[in-house]
Amino acid sequence: MAKPAANWFGHCRTVAEAKAEYRRLCFMYHPDHGGDSALMQHINQAYRLALRSGLAAEAPQSKAVQSPRRRSSPPQPHPTNPQREWSRDALRQVWNASPWQQVAGNQFQRTIGSHVVTIVHWTANHETMWAVQAAGQFSKFAFLNRAEAEEEGFNLLYRQFQAQSS
Repeated sequence: MAKPAANWFGHCRTVAEAKAEYRRLCFMYHPDHGGDSALMQHINQAYRLALRSGLAAEAPQSKAVQSPRRRSSPPQPHPTNPQREWSRDALRQVWNASPWQQVAGNQFQRTIGSHVVTIVHWTANHETMWAVQAAGQFSKFAFLNRAEAEEEGFNLLYRQFQAQSS
């Protein structure tokens, strides 16, 4: 399920961040990528409102003044307590920062540490279906769009991290 509209662009502080978030959301929820057109219309409206509500008034900085964007590294286990649990929010930040890599025509992988999550799509009876694999096991369900499959991949990964820390 998608985030509530109030949170889609609430974390964006600049126009560039809002544009990047909009592109990411379009890739996840656009009907051409298996998303829902009604949800995409809500995202478009939220994007327009975010730009009108203050981000549009932001003065653009020159390229020379802007600092390069650094990719955050995954949080490391505490040196004295390697069994420390990851919080769901911390793992979500790492998940969102790591890109999907296409490994075959219909397979995409996201790697976090030694954990690999794979999503696979295929067409059956004129419908695109998605499956999720993590730790060598497929999820119990097939999904009708990529966003739901990605969310299930995150949930499987989180359960792996919980099991590993206990």
